Amino acid sequence: DGGWYSESDAGIHALARQARGLDLGLILKPHIWVGDYSAEGQSRSDIAFNTESAWARWEDDYRRFLMHYAHLANAAEADVLVIGTELESVVAARPDFWRGLIDSVRAVYDGQLTYAANWYEAYDRVPFWSALDFVGVQAYFPISEADDPSMPALRAGWDAHRSALHRVAAEANRPILFTELGYRSVEYAAATPWTWPRREESRERSPNYEIQATLYRAFFDEVMPAPWFAGTVLWKWHPAAEGDRPLGFTPQRKPAEAVIRDGFMRYRSNTH
Repeated sequence: DGGWYSESDAGIHALARQARGLDLGLILKPHIWVGDYSAEGQSRSDIAFNTESAWARWEDDYRRFLMHYAHLANAAEADVLVIGTELESVVAARPDFWRGLIDSVRAVYDGQLTYAANWYEAYDRVPFWSALDFVGVQAYFPISEADDPSMPALRAGWDAHRSALHRVAAEANRPILFTELGYRSVEYAAATPWTWPRREESRERSPNYEIQATLYRAFFDEVMPAPWFAGTVLWKWHPAAEGDRPLGFTPQRKPAEAVIRDGFMRYRSNTH
């Protein structure tokens, strides 16, 4: 009865029905949250154990957790299920666990699968991409060190990342899906797009809505048309009128919203 509506089974089913009514697909992406609800508290990438028995207990728990969502994803007719998010240490230490889990999920879920790997020293090291349908990337790539950079600078900033993504897609023989992509409404969003907003920051600076819009425009121009690219999930969507949200990731009721709408419509018209 607690938590976010979209984290409950009933909420997921209701949102799935709403999505189908709007001709939208559904990607179900379970997370493990560790520690405080802040960037500093999220240490799921460091989950690891010293004994085989401890690993086995964790794997049993995670399998129960994920299989619940595999059954739910199948019942909700989700298009894609993400089998894990930013669990770098577990991926490195226990690749056979993931391969077995993928087999178990495919036995009960008819849709497509991916795993959400962090952009930094992670997505190119996942050993089981070929067992999935997409290479999933948490795409908080730094694009420019400058505050409020120009569009040409942002386009150039994608060059190295785009080449690396293309290489991994070719090696895995799978398209890239950005399991998260998001930019904040702050001048430094291009340099450290992963930085979470702080409530006190809203008292220290005014939002920069244009840099958020420009960053999305650069993404739709430079990455979305690539033949090896499958699409993106946005982080994140909620009203922008309270607390730290004017400086936050949400594009809702900001100029970036129109850029995103136009970008997806342009992509859709080019692929049908």
